[in-house]
Amino acid sequence: MPARVEGTFLMHIISRFVLALSLAVPSCGGAEHPYVWVESLPPEPARVTTIAPQDRIFVLVRGQAAMSGEQVVRADGSIVHALLGKVAVGGLTESAAADRLRERLRGILEQPQVSVAIVGSSPAKVSVVGEVEHPGRFDVDDGEGVLGALARAGGLTEFADRDGIFVLRDRPQPMRIRFRYESLTGGGRASRFRLQNGDTVVVE
Repeated sequence: MPARVEGTFLMHIISRFVLALSLAVPSCGGAEHPYVWVESLPPEPARVTTIAPQDRIFVLVRGQAAMSGEQVVRADGSIVHALLGKVAVGGLTESAAADRLRERLRGILEQPQVSVAIVGSSPAKVSVVGEVEHPGRFDVDDGEGVLGALARAGGLTEFADRDGIFVLRDRPQPMRIRFRYESLTGGGRASRFRLQNGDTVVVE
């Protein structure tokens, strides 16, 4: 079997395996409804941007060019500052990270003024499995929804259940969220739903 065909076949086998596992996700709505429709979810809270591993941030210490510059956030959520050494910034907002750096600089500088800005973010990674043309794991843009992820996977196959599209989400609690394809294009709650890093989109 040619390598390319074999790889595609293997991806489809893995996709079907993940699809089978998705059916075993604990019920979110009772034994008769092991999922929750996206329309019944509470409104999403206002998004707060926090610093994540692989983000690029710019640290500005006013009047201190040697202490300023662009940093890449390491896998453990820290940066290595020229003067302060290792500083944990992962999970903090830009202003909170600036406050942490400012506190660390007190006693070294008189009234340090620090600003932090995210200048580049690592993309979220989402898996798309089931009845799509090209199952796989994809980078998605910040704020991208289910329809965009399906497009990255080549769209639905002819065997797809257009009312059986799910998002599996582990955090803050395991959830299985159901979508109708038509609602994804209708401008309602489904189209405004935003994927998160680690989500899995399943098409039955």
